[in-house]
Amino acid sequence: MSRTAQFAVNAVTNYGRMLVSIVAVMVLTPYIIAKIGTDDFGLWSLVISALGLLSLLDLGFGTGVVKYVAQCSASGDLDRRNRILSTLAAVYVIITLISAVIIAVLALFFNRWFDIPAAEQQKALPLLWILAVRFVLLALPLSLFRNALFGEQRVYAINILQVVSTIAYAVGSWLVLYLGYGLMALAWVNLGAMLIEYLGYIWYAYARMEGLRLSLQLVDRRLLKESASFSGAQFLINIAALILLKTDPIIVKAFLPLSAVAVYAVALKIAENAYLLPKQFTNLLGPLAAQLKEKAEETKIRFLFVNCTKFAMAPSVILAVAMYVFGKETLVFWVGQDFAPGGPVLMVLLTAMMLGMAELTSSAVLSMTGHHRITAWAAVAEVILNVGLSVVLVQWMGLVGVAVGTLVSGGLIDYFFTIRRTCELHGVSYGSYILRALAPALLPGAAQYAVTLALKHWLPPTGLLSIGALVLPGALLYLLLFWFFSIERSEKDLLVSKLLRRFRPLRVAPGV
Repeated sequence: MSRTAQFAVNAVTNYGRMLVSIVAVMVLTPYIIAKIGTDDFGLWSLVISALGLLSLLDLGFGTGVVKYVAQCSASGDLDRRNRILSTLAAVYVIITLISAVIIAVLALFFNRWFDIPAAEQQKALPLLWILAVRFVLLALPLSLFRNALFGEQRVYAINILQVVSTIAYAVGSWLVLYLGYGLMALAWVNLGAMLIEYLGYIWYAYARMEGLRLSLQLVDRRLLKESASFSGAQFLINIAALILLKTDPIIVKAFLPLSAVAVYAVALKIAENAYLLPKQFTNLLGPLAAQLKEKAEETKIRFLFVNCTKFAMAPSVILAVAMYVFGKETLVFWVGQDFAPGGPVLMVLLTAMMLGMAELTSSAVLSMTGHHRITAWAAVAEVILNVGLSVVLVQWMGLVGVAVGTLVSGGLIDYFFTIRRTCELHGVSYGSYILRALAPALLPGAAQYAVTLALKHWLPPTGLLSIGALVLPGALLYLLLFWFFSIERSEKDLLVSKLLRRFRPLRVAPGV
């Protein structure tokens, strides 16, 4: 399979898998809240957020696996690949043991630190341990195989396994809650679905990765030192990502009641999916950039940085604009009137996620082409600014203040530092970047907003399906404007030529 064809298959399956996940979330979330109650759902969200911070114990080695496996795939050096994977497998065993100790300490003080209500305290610790096994103690070491497959750009296999896992979790969750079981049963189902997915990674890696071998004899201290340099920088980048997606509910709980955590968590879930959907595209750029760097193809790296930013931002703009108009109504129709205060929060978070697409592309290029320290320092600055602003603003603006902290910190660091440095390093003027990458993605959103808002006033929504119908015309208008005015002629020619080559009918032999 050619590089272009493999990228296309990976991208299509990425979006397909994400759509399945979004549908599962849309269907399950109101059902789970109805069955277990707002307080239990708030506890569920709080535990997952707290454990999400422990995924930092990966220390960036996961992204290191992707980078080095991608480089070895480009060079054909299978022995180096196996030595790197064996070395990092040993590192993950140590990390997992340290994680178990940290979780034990967290369990001792969890109820006190987070001021868990008395009615929820008996559930909190069992829930913490079950989800700790699922999200940390098993997920960290077994992620080695997922990241190795990602480095070889076998993303389609990862997507298939994740779809199977998502469906298993959705069906299992619906069944146990329908039968009257509660929060603990939901946690066990989540763990079971995770095992299906991660055991699948192990099987597929050994079945498809040529000559894959993990052994203590292959552990190499020199490779550990080499990978630690890159992974240390990636560790700081991961902190910024987790601040964006995991710590906000903890800050909310520090200043507001547990019910406010549930409201924020629901708005964050929508924004997170709006972020993760286009991220399925940018995720593919990392290993591709590493391969291009290995082969010194600088022109193609610039194309990834500038042109792919535009394509990454487009779907996030469509989703954000739709929720600018129907955010509050979506929350009310989806999970109930009690969640209406999450409407303004959702709008701010979606803006942050939409603008963050440019940073994702920029960081993928920087990290995989040897400039990972730049993204690391940017991550440190964003962490400090994000936490500081969120803590201050939540006391002044409530829930919206936490979201504003995320938006402002990301915007300042991304657009005044990270993206500017990427432009300088790869010979792109900042003005040209804005005109060729940002403006073409953002401007069609104005027309989409006008049409969607007019339709809302003309036909007020009566449910989620009617919201979908009212959003569709504006989204289609965006896509038309994007195709005719935002995509350059050279890009259209490239896309059309690739499609024609891929789907050209077989020629009939003479005389047949």
